[in-house]
Amino acid sequence: MISRRSFLAACAAVSMAATGGAVAQDLTKVTVAIPNPSIVYVFPLAVAMEEGFFAAQGLDVEVQVVDGSAQVIQMMAAGQAQIGNPGPAPTLAAVERGVDIVFMYNHSTKNGWRIGVPEGSDVTSLADLKGKTVGAGTADGSDAGFARSVLASAGLGPDDYNLIAVGDGGLAIAAVARNDIDAYVAGINDAAIMSMRGVELTNLTPPEFAGFFSNGLAVMRPWAEENRDLVVGFGKAWVQAVRFGMDDANEDKVLADIAAVSPAEGEDPEFARAFFRVFKDHISRLDDTKGWGYQDPAAWKRWEESIVASGGLKGPLPDLTRAYTNDYIDEWNAN
Repeated sequence: MISRRSFLAACAAVSMAATGGAVAQDLTKVTVAIPNPSIVYVFPLAVAMEEGFFAAQGLDVEVQVVDGSAQVIQMMAAGQAQIGNPGPAPTLAAVERGVDIVFMYNHSTKNGWRIGVPEGSDVTSLADLKGKTVGAGTADGSDAGFARSVLASAGLGPDDYNLIAVGDGGLAIAAVARNDIDAYVAGINDAAIMSMRGVELTNLTPPEFAGFFSNGLAVMRPWAEENRDLVVGFGKAWVQAVRFGMDDANEDKVLADIAAVSPAEGEDPEFARAFFRVFKDHISRLDDTKGWGYQDPAAWKRWEESIVASGGLKGPLPDLTRAYTNDYIDEWNAN
């Protein structure tokens, strides 16, 4: 797997490699900002690029990798990216600040985060983290927001622990080895990388957080209203790529598409295959009667209540439905 830092350094080259064949056509460029360096995590991007699904919708899609959901939202607000892949906690915080962002597709239907401690740690419960240092990939991304909510459920406020950004992958492993942190907020890809390198984490996350969804697709509302055809075309290609990827018969092709967009992830094909299979379950629909990307209002309410309890929001939003929409789901899922 590739680290966030090395992927960021190679991002421009990856973007050109992924879209170079389509640029010659009369296509509309759309930039997508993602907060995580793993393309496996957003495999529909790679599939839609390499299989020509975006091009068929008249789109030339470029991927930009940034450091966490907060930076994704900053890029979108600045007009540097039209579509982003932020988490729900940073999205709600942005809406509270007056940012006109709207979550339009729930990609990671299951919780992708967990607070873990190294095997053998004397920390055996969340309450034991009082006065301890908790590491996260970023200081203001989805992982940090999730950590604050989980720790709040154990009665720990922001002043009861030290939450620091240590990075992911090898950087996180080094932080554990140096005893810089007592616990780490790991995503499913982080946990897989750490396990592969011999660092096992004991999960302390309470079961009630298992149903908290994670990152999805978001846009700035004014841009979406002005460019509805582009949003619809992007979503149609994305759902087509999801269906393609969820078909076991296409597994080898999906992995080849991922490696074409992110060559570093193709260097260890067996690990990429194992991670892809785990992630397929992570994005599976919770209700097959709903279209891909459907957002449960009750799940958003749970997120809001949790973030308010942790101090991440001043209070409930005046209108929670401003933060998300299911308006595109039927059209995106239409055959």
